[in-house]
Amino acid sequence: MTNYITNGIPCMVNNNSQERPLRLAILQRVCPGYRIALFSALSSDSRIDAKLFIGDDIPGSKVKNATNLEGINYEKYKTKFVKLRERILPWHEGLILDLRKFNPDVILCEGESHFLGYIQAIIYKYLFNNCVALVHWCFISLPGWSKVGGEGYRSVIKRYFRRFFDAFLVYSSYSEQCLLKLGQPPEKIFIGTNVGDVEKFFNLSDSLIDSPQEARYRLGLPERFTVLYVGSLESVKRPHIMLDLVKMCDNEKYNFVLLGSGMLLKQIRDRVINENLANVFVPGRVREELPLYYRAADVLLIPGRGGIVISEAMAFGLPVIVHQADGTEYDLVQNGTTGIHLSTGDHNDFRNALEFLLNNQSLCTKMGLMSRQIIESRFKTNDLVEQIVNTAYFARDHQNNLKRSRGYIDVIKSKAKWCLKLLRGYGHLKPSVFVKKQWYGNNYGGFFICPEFLNSNSIVYSFGIGEDISFDQAVIYSHNC
Repeated sequence: MTNYITNGIPCMVNNNSQERPLRLAILQRVCPGYRIALFSALSSDSRIDAKLFIGDDIPGSKVKNATNLEGINYEKYKTKFVKLRERILPWHEGLILDLRKFNPDVILCEGESHFLGYIQAIIYKYLFNNCVALVHWCFISLPGWSKVGGEGYRSVIKRYFRRFFDAFLVYSSYSEQCLLKLGQPPEKIFIGTNVGDVEKFFNLSDSLIDSPQEARYRLGLPERFTVLYVGSLESVKRPHIMLDLVKMCDNEKYNFVLLGSGMLLKQIRDRVINENLANVFVPGRVREELPLYYRAADVLLIPGRGGIVISEAMAFGLPVIVHQADGTEYDLVQNGTTGIHLSTGDHNDFRNALEFLLNNQSLCTKMGLMSRQIIESRFKTNDLVEQIVNTAYFARDHQNNLKRSRGYIDVIKSKAKWCLKLLRGYGHLKPSVFVKKQWYGNNYGGFFICPEFLNSNSIVYSFGIGEDISFDQAVIYSHNC
């Protein structure tokens, strides 16, 4: 038996050694680097037979496969790309055929980001395997959206297709609350907080012997309170706030470091030069030196959207300042304990948070230690694996219960039809001879008779209560009998 918990209620599913492992198909656009540890763990888990189905890198985006997928049971497809306004939707050629070969019990779908993927899963279910269970894996709604679930035609489409799923694996407790507001039953919702390969960052942190001061020295950073930004440089992440904060803070007390690449990289570098922001450092995207920058930093600041970077920085022992990221901040950033979760997210809010940590550096260090501790205790890769396995077993059992319910309903319908036939057979005279018939009399008092057997010598017995003799008159007039 496997125990699982949904919405705080303990449940059990039967996956004892007598049964074969649950067959789990995972549909993703690609397999990024931060998912390697997760999909490797799922591929080797004895409770499930997991297989990852992915496609080609999406052109002109950061959605790309990791270079080394060793240890993962996967299938990769040639991909067609459908452009829908500003979005590029991948269609994996041959996916449905391979799903038929794999014959999964459960399909875990990468939510709206892979819309055509879960359309293919639905097609497979209703054309080839109506017993398969579907699980939706997504953030559902982002903090700050004016309406839960979004607005416009996309929200209508998403709401329609949610009806096809047996369970939902959501990124955070914030996502769970959004799904509840959208009318989904609580027992179908599982929280798998969306974190990166935190064990990798534990190891990187533990293997780095440099102190924060030594790391700053090696990177050529002045000995100041260091604020770090990590992520792509694009408008939704609001990196420009980092530059605005420079003018609001004491330049002699802070370093502001922006790591990442993207459309705004040149614009940010030009602004640093033109505005003479001497305490701002924009090295771009770094790989080898990333652990050193994490060690050199005092705090991670997320001015806009973000997600995976929160858990990575916390695994390195950094507190986090955040306003509205991807919802995982509601689980990871405990205000005053592992960081500061801002209420408004305006410039003054960010400045005040930085000044508070600058003036309380011992508390800042303690927050960093608590950040790592909470990741180690609750949000490791194995914790996410457990939630995925639990969700899959729940979805399978939910689908089996529906199948049994449909079976019971079909039996009841069949019995009801049989009873109706029986009642009709005894309640009415059923004809055994079929002849030509004709109606005699008016609509109220008439009857059918066979005119071929009547003539002037015939005798018709007609009796009853009432005054309507239209039948008698019609027979006499037609046959003179």
